[in-house]
Amino acid sequence: MMIAGCDQEGARQREQIETAQQAVTSEMIDPTSVLFSDVTATATSVCGWVNGKNRLGGYAGKQRFIWSGSGHVELESESDPAKFPDLKPQARDASRCMFNASFGACKGDASAPDALSCMDWLDTSVKSN
Repeated sequence: MMIAGCDQEGARQREQIETAQQAVTSEMIDPTSVLFSDVTATATSVCGWVNGKNRLGGYAGKQRFIWSGSGHVELESESDPAKFPDLKPQARDASRCMFNASFGACKGDASAPDALSCMDWLDTSVKSN
């Protein structure tokens, strides 16, 4: 019985990873060039590294991704503060902190920030300005 349970869990994780990779691939400029590495599945999310070709045809470089069970995909480049010049610095930093917290939780990284510490930091930062 224990082996069957492990097989079912492994199959569920493989299916979850495949679904996540399809979702991430659909977000990339050249879906045929996408390469995944260090992909991890949890009960509620999938995360890892993705690389794909840019508009010039060269690989853009690895970036982290997070896929939630609800189907939402977030690429690390989407939380890049340089992409949001109109946002206040605190909001940009909070976005980056939340991405790091989500990625760390998915990877089981105890040293990563947690979402509450990101929100506490943002609250303190906004009140001090």
